This record gives sequence, C-alpha cells and structure tokens, in this order.
Amino acid sequence: MQIKSIQNRLNVKELFTKATDKNFFNLFQPVIPKIDLTGKIAQVISAATEGVTVWVICQSELSNVNKIVTFLLSVIAIILVVAAIEVGGRKCLQVLTRAIIWKRLTSFWYWILFLFVAAITGFLFWQSYVLSTKGIDQSFKESVKVAVTFDDSQLLDKHNTFSNQINTKYDNQNKTLSDAFILNFDSKEKEYNSKIDAVNNLIDEHTRNKAKGVKWAQSHVNKQTKIRDILITEKESKLAELTTGHTKDLKAVESARLAALNKEDNRYNKAIEKAEKALNDNHESDKNSAKFWGNLFSGLVGLMIVVAFVCIVITEIFRRGAGIEIDYQENELPPTLFTVFLAGLNNRTFNVSYNLVKKWYVEKKDFDFIGQSIPMRRIGFHSSTDDAHENRMTDERDKNTNYVQKDFIKQCEYCKSDFTPNHKKHRFCADDCRKRAWEEKNGRQLKLKAKK
Repeated sequence: MQIKSIQNRLNVKELFTKATDKNFFNLFQPVIPKIDLTGKIAQVISAATEGVTVWVICQSELSNVNKIVTFLLSVIAIILVVAAIEVGGRKCLQVLTRAIIWKRLTSFWYWILFLFVAAITGFLFWQSYVLSTKGIDQSFKESVKVAVTFDDSQLLDKHNTFSNQINTKYDNQNKTLSDAFILNFDSKEKEYNSKIDAVNNLIDEHTRNKAKGVKWAQSHVNKQTKIRDILITEKESKLAELTTGHTKDLKAVESARLAALNKEDNRYNKAIEKAEKALNDNHESDKNSAKFWGNLFSGLVGLMIVVAFVCIVITEIFRRGAGIEIDYQENELPPTLFTVFLAGLNNRTFNVSYNLVKKWYVEKKDFDFIGQSIPMRRIGFHSSTDDAHENRMTDERDKNTNYVQKDFIKQCEYCKSDFTPNHKKHRFCADDCRKRAWEEKNGRQLKLKAKK
C-alpha cells in the first residue's frame, strides 16, 4: 500500500527593502513609528467598541437560549466580526494606498480588482463606524432603565398603620358613646317605668274602691289615668331625645373619622407624588447623562476609526517617499508535529485494519491448492513486532497447508507417540490421552456421561 506523502506548508513572508531616499527617511522616521502605533491603538479601541456592540446584540437576541450557549455564540461572533472588520480593513486599505501611490494600476485587471477591494474597504469602514459609534451610543442608552416603577410599599405600610390608628380611635369613641347612650336610655326608661308602675298601682287601688262603692274613686281613677298618659308621653319623648342625640354624636364621630382618613389619604398621595417626582427627575437626569456620554464616546470612537485609517495611509505614504518597497516571498515550512502524528495514526490504523481483515476473512477460507503464502506489504509505521507477527502468520499458513497431505505425522501432547491427525486441532492420539491430560491439568477425575 502506497502511503501519501505529507505536503509542506507555505509561508508568505513580507519583506521590506532599505530606504533609497535617506533624507526623506531621516526626516520622518522619528514620528512614523509613533503614528503607526497610534493607528494600531485606535484600531484596538475600535475593535473593543465593536465587540461590545456585538456582545449586546447577541445577548439581546439570544436571551431565551441557554446561558452557556449564548456566551459561546457571543464570543465566536465577536471574534469573527472584529477580525473581519479590523484585519480586513487594514489590509485592504494598505493595498489601495500602495496601488495609488506606487501607480500600479497599469491594466484593466488591476482596475477590476482595485474596484472590488475599494468596495470591500468602504463596506468594512461603514460597518466599523456604525458598530462603534451607534453601538456604543445605544449601549449607554440601554444602561438606563426605560420604565421606572416606584416601590410604595413602605409608604403604603405607613399609610395603613395611620389609617388603622384613626379607625381604632374613632371606634373607641363610638363604643364609649354607645355605652353611655345605652346606660342613659336604660336608666331613663327605668325611671319612667317606676313612675308609671306607681300610677298603675294607684289606679288599681281606686278601681277596687270603686268596686266597693266609694263615690270619689272614679274621679281619682280618671286623674291617675291622665297622669299615666302624661308619663308615657314624657317617657317616649325623653327616649326619642336620647336616641336623636346619640345619633348626632355618632354622625359627628363618623364625620371626624372621615376627615381624619381624608387627611391621611392626602398626606399619602402627596408623599407618593413627591417620591415619584424625585425618581422621575433622577431617571431623567440619568437619561441625559447617558445621552451626553454616549454622544461623547461615539464621537471619540468615530474619530479613532478615522485616525486609524489616516495613520495607515500616512505609513504607506512614508514608505513610498522613502523608497521602501515591499516584496512577498513564499517559503516552504515543514509539516507540524500534529500533522505528522495524524498522518502516522491514519496509516497505522489502516495497517491494523488491513491485518485484521486478512487474518479473519482471507485466511479462514479453505483453499484446495498448496502454495506459498504471499507476504503482507508493510504499511505505515513498521517495527520488529510487525516482522514477528508476519513470520508467525507465514508459519501458520505453511502448517495449515500441510494438513491436506496424507502422510502428515503429529506427536501426541500426552504420551508423545506419533499419530496421523484428522484435522489441524487434533492434539491427542486417543480419547484416553485427552482424558488423562485433562485430569492432570485440573487435579480431579473426569466423569464421562454414559451414551444412551
């Protein structure tokens, strides 16, 4: 089996020639490395803001997904997006600048590819600017909660406590008035009832005298009856007066209760309005602050993007002015250890699989001819173990081939006498030898079942 060779890697190396215009080089060399570093720092700032924007977008869109999956997808999206924009934008802008300042657009195909690269550069610049500026501005705005809800639980508990105290106070007043009313009502009723009972006793006495024939008894009966009627009328009037006064007192208490509760409600509502106003003012202040810092940072980030692009262009112009040319050289690199390991593992796996198939499929067949075995071709990594295995397989094939010979003689493993085997697994010359060999090996007597 022919093993595929491992192809070497290609490494493209960027080489810079020495400056041809020394005066130009010596004049601008002190600042150009700093400008190049400034551009790279600006790109790092741009990449960081782009990553924040992509992170916020992913977290918002994947809010219903598992947190671990959301985190991994967000990290992957940040790496891919930032690398595509920053690395692609930098390289594309370098190519465009070199094509212009070195006047390399000499044919139609140069212009075609130049326009494509210019379109890609413009798109990447626009994406970078949008993600960095509007994204960071939106992040500041979203840091402030949109809806502000006031928690009035403390004020409500205090309001309920005061309301309960007011109700308890006036409930006690109502109970006091009711108890006093009942006491006065009962005493006044008893007072008039006693007077009326006394008058009734006199009427009964005069009625008895009348029955005895006393002439003046009827006049006294009439007189006492009038007195009784007057007492009954006074009783009803007094009791009604007491009831009316009690009703007025209850109404006064309820009116005072209602006034106190209304006052407490007004205090509670004003406290809520004051707290909500303070909360809304703080929220509005936070929104204004977030808007201010968002606009400020978005402007700074946008400026950093422009600075990064300008620094790239300035660096390329400096190289052109100094006569520093760039050449790309292709070099072959040896394969990595991991690649070598995988290739060897693949070849070794194929070797083992091939041997297994050959052993369990090809060699199990019963051939009707006698011939020499064909040695197996070495595949992949080879060792002394493979040679021993191959020699052993060859010997076994030679032995298996001799079984078809009629004059093949084999020695009994127990009595060491020669016998002609019936098959290749025939080890003993008789059943008695096989029985004794088993008994010596296992240390006990073999009991054979009688044949029916």
